[in-house]
Order: sequence, then C-alpha cells, then structure tokens
Amino acid sequence: MIQARMSHYQIVLDNVNIWVIGGDGKGFKALNTTEIYDLNTKEFTLQNMNYFHDCGALVKINDDRFLIAGGAQDLGIVPEYNTAEIYAPTNNTYAVTGSMKYNRINCYGTSLTSGKVLIAGGWFNNNSTKYTEIFEPSTGNFISSPSLVVPQANPMIFPTNDSGAVVSGGYEGFSANPYYQSVEYYNAQADSFSILQNNILPDEERFYIAAIKSITEAFKTNDNHHIFAVYRLTDTDTEYVFLTFDPETKSFGSLNIQHIPNENPFYLIGTVLNKNDNNLYCLWQTSTSPIKIGLGFLSISTKEITLPNQWFEFPESYYPSYTGLSMLGNNSILITSDYSSPDTNTNFSPIDSTLIISLTTTDVTTEKNIPNNIIFEQNYPNPFNPTTIKYIIQDAHSCFSISKVGLKVYDELGNEIATLVNEAKQPGGYKAQFDATGPSSGIYFYKISVDNN
Repeated sequence: MIQARMSHYQIVLDNVNIWVIGGDGKGFKALNTTEIYDLNTKEFTLQNMNYFHDCGALVKINDDRFLIAGGAQDLGIVPEYNTAEIYAPTNNTYAVTGSMKYNRINCYGTSLTSGKVLIAGGWFNNNSTKYTEIFEPSTGNFISSPSLVVPQANPMIFPTNDSGAVVSGGYEGFSANPYYQSVEYYNAQADSFSILQNNILPDEERFYIAAIKSITEAFKTNDNHHIFAVYRLTDTDTEYVFLTFDPETKSFGSLNIQHIPNENPFYLIGTVLNKNDNNLYCLWQTSTSPIKIGLGFLSISTKEITLPNQWFEFPESYYPSYTGLSMLGNNSILITSDYSSPDTNTNFSPIDSTLIISLTTTDVTTEKNIPNNIIFEQNYPNPFNPTTIKYIIQDAHSCFSISKVGLKVYDELGNEIATLVNEAKQPGGYKAQFDATGPSSGIYFYKISVDNN
C-alpha cells in the first residue's frame, strides 16, 4: 500500500476495486486517507477524506453510498470525533454531512430496511456507550435515539426485516471487561430498546466476538442470513462457534464448533465470505514464534469445517492480527496491512505490506450417503463469471477405490479452453471453479470423465 495502516476497514466496491479506509498509521497517528486497489493494474491510489477516522463506524447506505462517522484522535484515545462524511463510489467523492450527536470511537452502524442508519457504541465517552443515534440519508443529519439497556463499546448490529435491529456482542467501555452476552432489540416503531434474550445462544454463556472488522453486508449469505464467529475459553481449549442470524425471526443459530486444544494453540484472525462457493474462509494464526498463517473454510451448505492443510511462515516480527480481508473477483483473497513487533514508543507499528492468497479448486467433504453412480450437476451461477461446477463420483465396488477424474471446458467449436481437474480422486462430492476472465463472451461446455465413463 501507499500508506502503512492498521485497524482500518476494507470493502469490496466491485469486481475490480477494493476500498481501504482510515485506521491509524505509524506512531499511532489517526489517518484521514483511503486507498483504492485496482485488481487489473495491481496498484493502490491514495485519496483524502475530509476528517480523521480511526475506529469509527462505516455503513453502506441503501443507495450504495457509504457513511464514514466518528473515530479517534492520535494514539487511539480521546478526544473522539463526531464528524461524518459520505463517500460516493459512482463519482469517487467525499462529501461532508451532518455531525453525530455524540463523539464516538469503537462504534458500529448498520442500514435498517427503512433506509435509515442506526449507530451505537463508544469507548471513553459514557454518553456514546449509552445512547444511540439515527442518520437520515435524505437530510444528511443525525437525530437522537434511545439509550441501550446495557451501555457498551464495539457492539454488533444486525438489521431485522421489520425496520428494527438487534444489538449484541459489545463490552464495557475502556476496561473491555466484561463482554456482554445479552441481545437487545431496537423497535423502530416504538423507538425503544429492550432485552430480547440474555444470551446469544440459549443456555450458553461467556462468548466473545471473534475478528470482525467489516460492514454488515459483507457477512450476508445467499439465504439472507448473516454469518460470524464467536469464541469461548475453557480449561482445555478454545471453542470457535460459527453462528448465523436470521433477520426475520431475530434469532441466532449455531452452524458448527471448532475446538482448538491449548497444547497446540492457534486462533482465528479474520473471516471472509465467498458467496460463489458458499464458503466462509477463515484465516488462522499460530500463537508461537515463528508466526504462521493458514487458510481453512466453513462450508455453509454442509456445515463442515476444514482446517488449514498448509501453514505459511511469516517474516520475523510480522503479526497479521490487524488486517483487512476481501474476496476478489478472481477467486483470491486480498489481505492488507499487518503490524511489526510492538514498540514501547509507538505501541503497534503498522506496515504497508499486502498479501494475496489464491484459492485452488477445493475438495468438498465426502457425503455420508454416496450414490452408486456419477452425478454431474448444472453449473451455478449461469450465466456466470466465475462459476462453480459440482460433481459426485462413486465406485460401486468400494468406497475406498481411486478414480482418475478429468474435468475440461470447451468452446462451441470444440476447442479445449481449460482443464479444471486432472487427478486421481476418492469417491465423494467435489466442487470446481471456472474463472472465464480470459475467454470472450459466449457459450461454453464442460465434460467430465471418470476412468472409462
């Protein structure tokens, strides 16, 4: 990147441009800059905002503009700011809008189905931890809204289908202790908050929110639910619980739990949703030196967790804990910034490095009841770019036999365009992805061969 930064937001604007917003730079200096990464040129362009925004709120408005509000002064502390502005991707401009009612850092916001924006949370400022406010995009002004039942910092906010919202996952101001387990409901018609339930999951306690630094829409699945991770420490391990939120029923559900034993610790530092293959990709980091990272995923369809099968060693004094993650249109993940070894004078020292992880064709977990034939499904989406092709192979004689599998793509004239699979595979269910950024628009065919079939 052009400027070293951490604690920033990172948003996918389209299939070509990634937007990196604010945060703090070297010496814990609050930043008033953003950067646009162009996937085609693989270069960053620096832009200036009107105000400094470090640990403020970023919200995608329903008209596809973005609200950037609040943030900290240098060193990540008071005084917080109440300034706000609007970024319009269509003409690439930053426009000053009305000021918030309260100075805020470590706050969060989301767009309600009514089009209004709900902002909540703070840190040093007792009023900001207690009171919420509403932004009206039509007027560009903030108006006061009621207080939370439990004042908090860094809450999560999920919109509900009735123009309300659910607030949960925050903690107690500057002390960051305790993490609150209660779930509050914002009733937009009554303009009031009430406790919806005492815990995110019934009869489950002591959950902590895990590695979320993005807008609400980034974790919205194909079925219009939201997906995120929480964790809980036990005497023997760390439990990472992957949860969903249903905006219709205002309820949370558990997809799966991953136990990380204390004797071989590693932890989750970020997640990114890929709607094309319906996977939540999870970036893990080892706890001991030398630092290593690995990429795994949670299949939303099968609810199966796949842990990294490769670990990559980072350079010495390189810690990927304050990163931004984005899924790119070429089936890869962009990670911006990290920080070097902590320093007593500058706290954490951000660096300007970036990392791209290319996703290869990923095997899906074998299904429990495998049919005695070959199932070759229609690709999706279709029309496409990229597209996913699913297939299931089975040898009727043994579930442990190996088959030679070939999967190729052809144009209308029969010319081979791409080989997606050419390897031996055990019986099971699989997915392959075809990225057609190279070939011209048109009709293409794909063919599978399993041994002599």
